Amino acid sequence: MVGSRIVVVLDAASSGASLQRILRKLTSEAPLELRGVFVEDARLIAHSKSSMAREVVFSGGFRRLETLALERQMRGSMLRARRQFEALARSIGVPHQFLSTRGDLVAELERAAAQSELLIVDMPPRQIGSRAWWGSTIHELAHSQLPAILFLRDGEPEDHRPVIMIVQSEEDLPRTSTQARRLARALGSRVLAAITSDNVTETQSIFARLVSGPSSIASLKLFHLARCDAESIAQFARRQHASAIVLPADHPATDADLVRELLRKTGCALLLVNSRDDNNRESG
Repeated sequence: MVGSRIVVVLDAASSGASLQRILRKLTSEAPLELRGVFVEDARLIAHSKSSMAREVVFSGGFRRLETLALERQMRGSMLRARRQFEALARSIGVPHQFLSTRGDLVAELERAAAQSELLIVDMPPRQIGSRAWWGSTIHELAHSQLPAILFLRDGEPEDHRPVIMIVQSEEDLPRTSTQARRLARALGSRVLAAITSDNVTETQSIFARLVSGPSSIASLKLFHLARCDAESIAQFARRQHASAIVLPADHPATDADLVRELLRKTGCALLLVNSRDDNNRESG
């Protein structure tokens, strides 16, 4: 999180409370620029042009979804999101830029967040769960080339509650440990590393690298998890009263179902880290 730009996915339905809190903490660590992005989903607009497209009305019935009405709703949402974002950026006192675009959601986010250190998704409660519209894009985002994606929750993360870092292999360490350290510093909390490797030799090596060397973390507490499924991680997070979970995005065990289930089963923020960047440096 040391890059010069953080990109925020804007949604007018979000309260922005958790976003404001985490951005204030991150900007206190290093100067940065904010970019707010509002994407009009081209697939939704294309669907509205189908004769089968319907919307639910207040009475509980259905009516045809009108493309012009949908576009007006999107424009209204964009204007509200822009006002909220610009007010937030001014209150923090950082340079900022607003971008409104239309296209494929993930492709537009990847384009807008190119050369940025972090993409923040400020998720309103209605987007949490397996049926939420965001669920259809989680897999693509998780396996994109973006360095890090932070899914924020309303009211989370909280100060002083630990940040859990899931370590599945040695390759995860360089960027994952760096991001976990910085998120924990921003929250005034400590890192709990949960190692899930079944290889005894690799586990010992991971332990050694976490207590000394470039990937080491001060005041670290180490644990071993027998399984890397959503229920095991969620139970561990609840027991530790965690505020956030840091997960390597590019590990085979990390998939859309795991991410969705962690968002559903915990109240934690979730930081996905592309742990194998171009240089694979261990820096802090």
